[in-house]
Amino acid sequence: AQDTPDGQRIAIEAKSRLDLQSFALALYSQMDPDLATGESLNRIIKLAGITRRPATRSQADLTVTVDRDLTLTSGYTVEDDIGQLWESTVDRSLTVGGNTVTVVASDFGAIEASAGTITEPVTVVIGVTSVTNAADATVGQDEETDAELRVRRNKSLQTPATSTTGGLFSALGNLANVTDLIIYENDTSTT
Repeated sequence: AQDTPDGQRIAIEAKSRLDLQSFALALYSQMDPDLATGESLNRIIKLAGITRRPATRSQADLTVTVDRDLTLTSGYTVEDDIGQLWESTVDRSLTVGGNTVTVVASDFGAIEASAGTITEPVTVVIGVTSVTNAADATVGQDEETDAELRVRRNKSLQTPATSTTGGLFSALGNLANVTDLIIYENDTSTT
């Protein structure tokens, strides 16, 4: 019975063996590109000559109004109306009036911001009177998921292909910012 010393010891040993077998199965599965996840998948796909597409940051153009000439240093941070942080990445010299400053989201991925929502300065700079974004932010992209990466890896196996469509598909699919593509082959005798 489970409430006896012998039953408890048997349960502990059975759980230990189950954990060890589960670990061994997970480790073995990480060697298969169709089952691997995370860093193991990242290592395996290098054999196919591809890498995981990283996340990118969203970007917005702010109108920063100042009452004196000043330098806005990189790292100047503002907040939108839902608490997402946006920061400048380069130093900018600003003149009296409205100036356009490009900021990126502090977090990587698909961060959205509608026009007129990035308005709260987090970094206080004397002379900055107002901050706003006149247009919607350009949304970044999330890191490629394991499932998306497996699909792209399976398609990239045609990289050394000698057929025109297979090699063309693989070469185009591995270009930066290509998210989807289809190769059409004319197998008729007419152009």
